[in-house]
Amino acid sequence: MADSPTNEAAFGRPGNSRGHDKSSFPQVRMACLIEVGTHLVLDAKLAGCRTGEVTLVKRLPRPCGPGELVLADREFLGGPLWRAFTDSADLLWRVPANRVLPVDR
Repeated sequence: MADSPTNEAAFGRPGNSRGHDKSSFPQVRMACLIEVGTHLVLDAKLAGCRTGEVTLVKRLPRPCGPGELVLADREFLGGPLWRAFTDSADLLWRVPANRVLPVDR
């Protein structure tokens, strides 16, 4: 984002690997609920660069229509997030290879 004192105060700057300096510009982190076919952004949560993606995703659940499929990457595996979407949507979650889950069918 634009390099300004206001943006730096609101969103922060990540560090860098070359010492104690900060990156050259402020950064924002975003998590989105996107319609895959049209790429329409249904909902988005924004925060400073020090807020984790998992934290942002927890703010996303909203009612989805019947027959909608919500996809999530393996980093977002967790019961509360899963339950937040199961009332209104079908779910397809990636799971880490080392996670062993019971098989229902």
